[in-house]
Order: sequence, then C-alpha cells, then structure tokens
Amino acid sequence: VYVAYSDESESPQGVFFLGGYVARQDDWPGLAGVWQERVLDGPPKIPYLHMTEIRSRAWRSRQHIPLSEAEERVAEAGRVINSFGDMAVMASTMLRSELEDVFHRRYGEQKRVPVGIDQPDYLCFIGYAASMLEQVHKKWPAATRLDFAVSRKETVSDHVKTFRDELKKAIKPPLRDLVGDLIPLSMEDHPPLQAADALLWHIQRYYACGRSPERMDASDRFHLALLIQNGELDGTIRAWKRDDLE
Repeated sequence: VYVAYSDESESPQGVFFLGGYVARQDDWPGLAGVWQERVLDGPPKIPYLHMTEIRSRAWRSRQHIPLSEAEERVAEAGRVINSFGDMAVMASTMLRSELEDVFHRRYGEQKRVPVGIDQPDYLCFIGYAASMLEQVHKKWPAATRLDFAVSRKETVSDHVKTFRDELKKAIKPPLRDLVGDLIPLSMEDHPPLQAADALLWHIQRYYACGRSPERMDASDRFHLALLIQNGELDGTIRAWKRDDLE
C-alpha cells in the first residue's frame, strides 16, 4: 500500500498548483520521525513547518526563532526529503482563467453540471491523482493500492464522497484497481503534509519568477532543488493546457 501526501495552492496570478510526495505506507513514519527531530525540535522548537508562517516576522517572533534559523529549518526540510530514498514527487498546475473560459463555452448558463469541474482544485486533483497512479504503477509494480492524504480544507472535504467514483470513471484497469481513499488530515499534525506545503510554496515561487530558476532567490532555488530531489522540474510538474481541459 502506498500513500501520496498532497497540498494545493493558488498564486495571485490565478495559477493553481497541486502536488506532493508518494511512498510506501510503512516508510512514512520513519520520515515523520526524522522531520520532527531535524526540522521541528530545534532549539527553539516549532510546532510545525508552514511556509507562509515561517516567512512571517510576527509568527517567527511568537516562536522565538530568528530569520537565519528559520531559513535553516527550511533547508533542513529539503535535506530530509532529498535523503529519503524510495519516493516520488509530482505536481500539476492549471490556469483558473483557462478553466473558466473552457467551462463557460462548454456549459454556458446551464445549472446542472458535473460535480466540481468548474473549480480548479477538484479537476486538477483528479488529473494529478490519475498521473500519480500511473507513476506508482510504473515505479512500484507490486503496489496494490494508493491512498491520497490531503490537507483538510473545505473544498477537498466537500468532494470526499465523490472522489473514488469520479476517479475510477476517468481511468482504466490496471490503474483503476489501485484507487484507494481520499483522507483529509491536519497539516499541523502530519509532517508529510508539511513537506508537500514546502514543495508547493517553492514551485509557486518558481512560477512567480517566470519559471526561470536564475531569477529566483538563491536560497529558494537551493531549497527547491532539494525538495524535488535534484530532479528536473519539467519532469516533475505537469502543466494542464487548454487542450487538456477541453
């Protein structure tokens, strides 16, 4: 059994991001323990790693952690991920404006439309999940099931009931047989979700810099390389184009 820990984000420019890490279910507790020891325990100890907060001066002040130490915690998070052997990383993106345009041209003013397809979080997740299933089947042929653990958010929780059925409609065997559960969890209590948050934050920075690593802040570029395990961004990020959405 494998578990993918995933998070979502959206930039002010309307780019929606979804991504995370997948590994064998029995391997995740080991990563969580190392993350607790090397990223969270300090000193000073912090309750969790959330990129928006650790980049906030007010939050750092409450945790009594200086900027230099906060940067080192993020770097250490990247090192933990980079040293974690048997895992895979994946992300997907889509433009909200393109989805809205395709949706309105397809459905117009109809009131009855398929659940969720007018929202990027749901549609992007279905595509991401299908791609993750394909990767798991290819990388680990002995896998029998893939569960998806996600940060607990209102939109995701609304779609828990429809996730399995909709995903199984979208794919064929043998991938269909791998579809497990969608499990909403608290990011604050689960280090693998904190890792997914760090990944998405840095990918968003990469896009904000015009997808040019050279334009990124040096530390952000370094962290991103570790978080994608020094892989190629083009092989990690699936960008959903207008043709895909149609």
